[in-house]
Amino acid sequence: MDKTYRISELGKAFGLSRTALLYYHSIGLLSPSERTESGYRVYSEADYKKLQTICSYRRTGMPLAAIRKLLESRRADPVPAEILERRLGEINGLIAGLEKQRRVILSMLGGGNDLIGAVASPEQFVGILRDLGFSDDDMREWHGKLEAEMPGFHNNFLTLLGFSEEEIRRIRTWSAGS
Repeated sequence: MDKTYRISELGKAFGLSRTALLYYHSIGLLSPSERTESGYRVYSEADYKKLQTICSYRRTGMPLAAIRKLLESRRADPVPAEILERRLGEINGLIAGLEKQRRVILSMLGGGNDLIGAVASPEQFVGILRDLGFSDDDMREWHGKLEAEMPGFHNNFLTLLGFSEEEIRRIRTWSAGS
């Protein structure tokens, strides 16, 4: 016999409140398979798996209405690629917009120096250095000199280029060894 879940058990398993699960029911996203004689909602193993899928889609930032439509029209494909690709495009657009805002703010904080902020991405900047003939050793030496003589500028420079804090730590540690 399949395991069954009460609403509180299901909520605890997925980190959702009772209110959230009731809302999912009210919009037709997830309904209990049955009710006990005393009116308690009972969810089946299939409901559990459906909620797993719902939570996976929620982690992509997909709206609940889109998830409901997706589940209602679900084909044989386990992951409808075109819907996820569309969401990925939306996310990439948001990231690009936020990155532009970030660079403007960093430029304003840095006294208006737009020269560094004009580089599109860390990958593009590294590509330019490679095109200029920089080897890994050359880059390490260059970063090492910046780190030794102007560590604050080096950090700000890497930030303006769009490197993450983790990447900046890794680059600064790597270059300090030269």
